Amino acid sequence: MNKKVKIAIDIDEILRSKARQFHRYYVEEFGEEGVPENPFTLDFFNEYKWNDVVETTKVLRDDIEIDKINAISYHDDDGDGDIPVDSVIFNTEKVELTAKDVYNRFLYQDFVFEIFGSAQKTYKDVDLDFAKFIKKYDKFVDFTIISKENYFTIPPTLFFLSKVMSRCTKYIFYKKLEEISDFDFYFTTNPNIINGFEKEKIIKFTRPYNQESENFSLEAISLVDLFDNEEFQNKINYKNEE
Repeated sequence: MNKKVKIAIDIDEILRSKARQFHRYYVEEFGEEGVPENPFTLDFFNEYKWNDVVETTKVLRDDIEIDKINAISYHDDDGDGDIPVDSVIFNTEKVELTAKDVYNRFLYQDFVFEIFGSAQKTYKDVDLDFAKFIKKYDKFVDFTIISKENYFTIPPTLFFLSKVMSRCTKYIFYKKLEEISDFDFYFTTNPNIINGFEKEKIIKFTRPYNQESENFSLEAISLVDLFDNEEFQNKINYKNEE
C-alpha cells in the first residue's frame, strides 16, 4: 500500500462552532450595539466593536497589616456593599485598558471556557460523522487535528475534544502557520490557512467569511460531503477494499 496521505483537520467551524459561541457571550457582556452585520466570522477583534476603558481598582496599602484587622470591621451594616474600613486600608487606582486589552480579557479570561470548551458542535451528529470518516479512510490517511491555541485556550479545547469523542491520535495546537506546514491537505474554514498554503492542498469548508477565497482545490460544507466523494478519494488514492 502507498504511503498514507497526511491531512490536517481544523477544529473551528468544522467540529466546534466557536463563532456562534463567541457571539452569544459578546451580546451577553456588551449588548447588540457592537455586533457586525454578519456575526458569523472568525475575525473577532476587527469585526466586533471594542472600546478603550478606564477602570477603578482597589489596591491594598503597603503599610496595612491585613491579618490584624478585626473581622467585625467587614460587616456591611446597610447591606449596600459599602464597607467603611475599605476606605482606610485600600487606595484606589485608575487602570487604562486598550480595546485590545478588553478583547483579550473577554476571550482569554472571562469567557475562555465558555467559548473554547463549552461551544456547541457545528451540527448535532458531527462527532458521529467524524468517527465514521476517520474509520473509512484510516488505511489511506494519517489524520491530525489542528487548532490555533494559546496558553489559556488549550485546556478548554481539550475538554471540547473529549465531548466530541475524537478518535484522532495526533493533535497540533499551533501559534504560527509554519508549525503546520508539513501536510498534504488541509480541511479548514480559516482564511489564513486557505490563503497560506498551495491551492492544491486546500479543501475549503465554505462559510460566509471565506466565500471570496478561490485558493482551494475542493470545496465542501461538512465531512459528509467528502464521505463518498470521488474527487477526494482520487486525491488520497483510495481503493475500496470491501
